[in-house]
Amino acid sequence: MIIRRRHTQNFTVIGNALFDDERLQADEVGVMAYLLSRPNDWEIRRSALRRRWNFGAETTKRVINNLIRTGWCRVEKIRLLDGTFRLLYEIRDDAGPELSEEEVRRALSLVSSEVATANSLPTYAPHASDPPEPCGQPPPSQPGVDNQGVATGGVAYKSLTNTDSTRTDSTQALWKNLEKSWPSEHIISRLVCENLFVQLSLQKRQEALQGTGPYLANCRSRERKICDLSTYLRERRWETLNATVQTIPIRGGTPQAFRWIDYRRASGLPTAFMEECFQTGKPWYAPTEWPPAKPLKPSDDDVEALANEMLR
Repeated sequence: MIIRRRHTQNFTVIGNALFDDERLQADEVGVMAYLLSRPNDWEIRRSALRRRWNFGAETTKRVINNLIRTGWCRVEKIRLLDGTFRLLYEIRDDAGPELSEEEVRRALSLVSSEVATANSLPTYAPHASDPPEPCGQPPPSQPGVDNQGVATGGVAYKSLTNTDSTRTDSTQALWKNLEKSWPSEHIISRLVCENLFVQLSLQKRQEALQGTGPYLANCRSRERKICDLSTYLRERRWETLNATVQTIPIRGGTPQAFRWIDYRRASGLPTAFMEECFQTGKPWYAPTEWPPAKPLKPSDDDVEALANEMLR
């Protein structure tokens, strides 16, 4: 007998195709159901799965490999700013095409094709910029095959011909400045954001960094929700802002700054973010250099006349 109750919060909807897939073992179905209950930007790490389910290295390897083979998990190989590679797992709620064992091995290999052998396995170590492990436990002190991080097998990636190199100091500096300028509470996955940033051309990276100030100021002045940094990069929202809103930087201590503060106060608009920018030496972005005329406060006679008009 199955007893169900109606859930109105903190629940997950999963199709029955997962539970009917006879290619999966019980622990593989359980791990899939657990991962599908996580947020969309959840970073999947083997070490976290091991601690969550008390798996050994071989069990974790078998579960992940079979989910990849049966199409429930897709692996993307991404290049970080320091030139190393990392595997990014993508969980599907609908199985994709089934892969052969050789295709699974190639998908999981972080070694270039020139030096890879049939028996080679990548080794991993956590990246210095990684966020804490999702399960809320510290990462293991001894990295191993189960730590899905940056490849550190001493392999030289000389065969990679990338004219727009991501290993330049200027690109790393742009990324660090972008990461610092964006509110940390609106960065769900730094790894995903870094990957999206690397995929941009050098010109677009500079434009993305320059557009953060006007974009954030526009959101706050209009009391709009700030999107996640990955959404900002993926949708290139700085281009949308430039196409629709012309912003001018206003510096604190200038006549324009005092006029804008007076105008927003008289209009009943918030000024906390503006004043914070001026106090910290940052520009506040406005649609025009000077604000419109202050809204006139209606006289008592005007208020009384309006009230009488409404009562008629």
